[in-house]
Amino acid sequence: MTGWAIDKLRAMNVAEPFAVDLGTGSGAIALSIAQEVPRPPCTPVEGDPLARSWAERNHTKHVDGYTAGRVLLHAGDFTTPDPRAGLGELAGLAGTVDLVVSNPPYIPLGSIVPPEVARVRPPAALWSGG
Repeated sequence: MTGWAIDKLRAMNVAEPFAVDLGTGSGAIALSIAQEVPRPPCTPVEGDPLARSWAERNHTKHVDGYTAGRVLLHAGDFTTPDPRAGLGELAGLAGTVDLVVSNPPYIPLGSIVPPEVARVRPPAALWSGG
């Protein structure tokens, strides 16, 4: 999916395409986009405090002069029916986003998984509520 998103952004006939990564988890997708596509900002959004702390650590560790100022992490719950209630300042982005990517949690709670999957951090990156 990340490769697909990078290809789509590169192919867009837009001076500065703008991407949003909903439920960013560790922030890896947003950081990859910023490292591989020279122009666009990418806004990762994460509502889970533990996952957001992982994204913040990765952002601090991997943002360099090339990506600085283009990855702007936001706290928010993108599942809230009223986007103004969950996304705060992101509600003003309506009509300005060129690409939305998301790799949300997809393993139902209580599922039996291999030990290496169970150790993935942050846990909110994999485990869904239902």
